[in-house]
Amino acid sequence: MLFIDEVDGIGKRSHGGDMGGAESELNRIINRVLVEMDGFDPLDNVVVVAATNHEDNIDEAMRRPGRFDMLVRLTLPTLPERQKLFDLYIRKLAHDGRADTAVLARMTVGMSPADIANTVNKAASTAAEAHAPQVTSEHFLGAIETHQLGGEVSAIKDLFTQDLRDRLAYHESGHALVGHWLKAGIVERVTIEPRGRALGVTYITRDTEDPLYKQSELTSRLAMMLAGREAELLVFDSVSTGASDDLKRASELAINMVGSLGFSDAFGLLSVAGVPKELLGPDIQSAVLREARLLLGQAQATCQQLLKANRAKLDGLAQRLLERDVISGDELKGLLGARSQGFDSAQTV
Repeated sequence: MLFIDEVDGIGKRSHGGDMGGAESELNRIINRVLVEMDGFDPLDNVVVVAATNHEDNIDEAMRRPGRFDMLVRLTLPTLPERQKLFDLYIRKLAHDGRADTAVLARMTVGMSPADIANTVNKAASTAAEAHAPQVTSEHFLGAIETHQLGGEVSAIKDLFTQDLRDRLAYHESGHALVGHWLKAGIVERVTIEPRGRALGVTYITRDTEDPLYKQSELTSRLAMMLAGREAELLVFDSVSTGASDDLKRASELAINMVGSLGFSDAFGLLSVAGVPKELLGPDIQSAVLREARLLLGQAQATCQQLLKANRAKLDGLAQRLLERDVISGDELKGLLGARSQGFDSAQTV
């Protein structure tokens, strides 16, 4: 078997007589590869495989029948595959055996096998730098945060005032509590450690990678996005700019639900995305925004109801965050509490 990685590096021939030395050499390489592929005896059992992320850069001559005529597209690993990759890489380390690879897999949607390998290596190097005898679950979770949020814990953390820390703790606790009670997903981890541009993060995952979302799930996610701001308002009687990104994402989701996904009373089965631009007058735009705002208002009311009814849990979670900075696992589940039947219906509000 002959394997050529990044074949697009040699797979595009230059045309014209003004070629530099490097381009001329590439042409000689690709011509030689093509000659050899044409000349292989079928009885020699020679298989030539090439890999690329840029198939448009492959010369057409290399894709004719008898050459690279079979195309196999590789996708990113699925949830079960990511768990198996974590099991594989973690097995090679001296670890404490407490890492839940199912949780790690749920938190790493969109990561490639190389990303997962690098994340495990990062966890191991962090443990080594801290002179830890074994790699722990916290090292793996911290490595995932570093990868997803774009860096280590920022030095700005030391400049946080107590008032800011209090506000961050209640903000993230609001996200976690409402997301948990409305079944927007599995609340895996809550942190008020700043990384990248994020001052705090609540990790909420799905236990499936089903590409379809029910209306109730999107409605719950809408409320979850607003819950940080509503928690601030409930506790401090004021809001901050920390909710700006939440409001942006919630507004985008509400507009999509009304205009494109068919979750609209005003438009029924009509998708605004399918209407020609010349027909999208101010009246239609105004109707979309009006109904999207109504969805946001309903989500806000749901948040307020849940947070007031669970104020003790909100306070307990926020205080624990202030003590620990990061909460996950069984401790987090205990602080969030078991969902009562009475609030299950709130997700459809």
